[in-house]
Amino acid sequence: MKKILIAEDNPADRKILESLLTVKGYSVTFALNGLDASEKLIRERYDLLLLDIKMPYVTGIQFLLGFRGSYCMKDIPVIVLSSRQDNDLKYTCKSLGASFTFKKPIIGNKKFLNAVEELLNPDTNKEVSA
Repeated sequence: MKKILIAEDNPADRKILESLLTVKGYSVTFALNGLDASEKLIRERYDLLLLDIKMPYVTGIQFLLGFRGSYCMKDIPVIVLSSRQDNDLKYTCKSLGASFTFKKPIIGNKKFLNAVEELLNPDTNKEVSA
């Protein structure tokens, strides 16, 4: 079973992500901020990180700046989630190693689920342009 770490401080968004991903057969673990995410990544191996941009203590951007090149993040793809969606944010996240950036809420966003599937199961060949 593929394991996804979700760094998200909003309880409603955590519930939505959990529902969408567990029904697809993925195991999910939550981190409440970037610091919590880094501690979990040091202790356990994950197949994918979903990273909120606006979190307390360590934001998503700070996390990418500080931890993206670390050994515990080696080969773990990142999808960034944000209530803000503009080209500057997409460019910044992409330049810091994120595979995709999606605007929240992600309910009904088929491209989001396709991106998760593409990163966790690259042989599926689903079309994603986020």
